Amino acid sequence: MHSRWILRSLALLAVLTLALPVAALAQTSRVEGMALQGDYIKDYTGIYTYTSEVPNVGNLIYGELGTLSDPNNPAIDNSNPLTLDRSMGAVLGNLWDGRFGTWAIHLREESAALGQGDASGQPNPGLGGIDPNHNANEAIDLMWGKKSGTTSFGLRLFREYHVLPVTGSDKVAQTRAALGAMLATSSPGDPDYTTPWRDATVTSVRVDGDTTTVDLHGVPAAPPSGAGAARIAVQQLVWTVTAVSGKPAVRVLLDGRTVPALWGVEGLDEPLTRAPRTDVQAPIWLIDPQQAAPVGHTFAANLTGTVPDGVAGLRVLRGSTVVSDQRVQLTASAPQQGDGHVELTLDPGTYTVVAYVPGPAGGADRDSDSHEITVR
Repeated sequence: MHSRWILRSLALLAVLTLALPVAALAQTSRVEGMALQGDYIKDYTGIYTYTSEVPNVGNLIYGELGTLSDPNNPAIDNSNPLTLDRSMGAVLGNLWDGRFGTWAIHLREESAALGQGDASGQPNPGLGGIDPNHNANEAIDLMWGKKSGTTSFGLRLFREYHVLPVTGSDKVAQTRAALGAMLATSSPGDPDYTTPWRDATVTSVRVDGDTTTVDLHGVPAAPPSGAGAARIAVQQLVWTVTAVSGKPAVRVLLDGRTVPALWGVEGLDEPLTRAPRTDVQAPIWLIDPQQAAPVGHTFAANLTGTVPDGVAGLRVLRGSTVVSDQRVQLTASAPQQGDGHVELTLDPGTYTVVAYVPGPAGGADRDSDSHEITVR
């Protein structure tokens, strides 16, 4: 006997594709080996020039052994084992749970050159590929930054509701059904959404205490594009499984085996838990009406968001014509997630309903989620 359950499945939306090459968590020696300017690297080696990146590099402790030998400290065999340009430091984004921003401290033998994480990195702007303004002064830097706004760069999780056939009413059967839908390439109902799991399948699901173990088959060896995409894809699985099973932890097996990492994401040999909502989820979701849903003359629009001041926007378009545009007060403001409900009355036809995070006065929306619907 089959019963039908409305299950949650998370989908990914590519909000922004970066046009510049990105290396995640590179060190200065690797950057120089790749012959890239620091301006093209989105990690801690660029934060001395682009201080706005301080909140975006994540928690980090690093040590650099230097890139040049020290001519003032020759060894007996003249191999100059001691180096110049050594450094160490830390970037801490979770002090006081991040309420007071990101703090960073750096200790370096020489001040970093423009666009680089050290004093002598090449290639670099300036004469001979080296910044002519660099110096050999020792430097101690204390940096602070705090992200403002909720614009989502890269991939973020959106929630879709799916009606799926489920055999039985237990959480194992429900979790397996929801996970199978999440893995299917054709599953997302909204054409803006996608999934990187490429039709992998579920071999088994079991629940032991607070942990749900899922065994997958056919997971593609090639990772999603970019380290950030791989991390979000793993969290897509974690949030989907925990939402349905009600258990806080997920253990992932591939063809019956425990693996230490997947697509470069470490820690799969231990149970996984949800990353903070603000790190992985889009700040605004249009829950109802769903994509391509037929609705009556009068219907409810439901949205969920993690929005500053708890104020979201709801816009209705018919073609390019704005039919209505209003502010919606949510039940909570960021960093908490709040819900909003609006009753709409529209003439028959096809419309686009857009839930969005309002930008500054007269400015563009910061984030949005839109569905096309048909009013009967």
